[in-house]
Amino acid sequence: MTLGILGDGKIDVLGFDAYLRDRGLMARTRRAYVGVVRRATDGNVAAYVRKLVRDRSPVGTVVQARAAAGHWLRFRGVSEVGIKAALPSARGRKARGRDALSPDALASFLALAEEEREPSRSVMLLLPRTGLRISEVCGLLVGDVRRRDGRAYLDFRGKGDKHRVVPLGEIGLVLVEAAVARATRRPGGTPDAERPLFTARAGRPVSPSTVRDAMARLREKDPALAGVTPHVLRHTYATRALAGGVGVPRLQALLGHESITTTQRYLHPSVDDLADAVDNIDGL
Repeated sequence: MTLGILGDGKIDVLGFDAYLRDRGLMARTRRAYVGVVRRATDGNVAAYVRKLVRDRSPVGTVVQARAAAGHWLRFRGVSEVGIKAALPSARGRKARGRDALSPDALASFLALAEEEREPSRSVMLLLPRTGLRISEVCGLLVGDVRRRDGRAYLDFRGKGDKHRVVPLGEIGLVLVEAAVARATRRPGGTPDAERPLFTARAGRPVSPSTVRDAMARLREKDPALAGVTPHVLRHTYATRALAGGVGVPRLQALLGHESITTTQRYLHPSVDDLADAVDNIDGL
């Protein structure tokens, strides 16, 4: 039997996860890497990474897939020389400037997202209301939902395993509480706090690709949403927060950016926003 492939041709997910855990990788990172291997046909991660490069996938997606592929190949006993030969360099499409959705486009997006099935529905509705990355929303656990001083918030480990705290608004709280109820009423041996908040089949976390597929259906329904992506919704959150009076340093913390320069690239103030700012400056 080839290491990593079970006798019936299935991938040894448990063995791979244990391998990653032994190397100190956090639970969210392990789930992401296992997800990469699941998406690769017959566990052929090298071919999967090459396809991502050919398709000009976002560079962040390629980098994560290549890292997962390297661990998978080591788990299967491939040498470092063999890994280097099998995997392409992590080239991908660099992020371009993305405009936030207009109020009308956002309203259309939210209305169409309401018609989708769970858990894609709730994930899509939360993206512009939390500013989280799609991988962060899909990776949330029940225990990440906290309350303090009468406020509800998400307390989780985000990109780069960084600690993040993001308060929830009224609608976001309704969505999250409904997800908690769904996740905890299912029988299972996993403690409630450690259960995925948004689950697909067999209690596994919903994958970002599943949500992206749902978002593609929305784009087909409304031409005004042709450019909407999870990252555009993150930009939309940032722009709305700025208009609501959130300062850039606080927005930096909400978005989980190390550099304030990165945060500034997310801001898309309208002409009216700029005019209001000028009106508030004395002496002009």
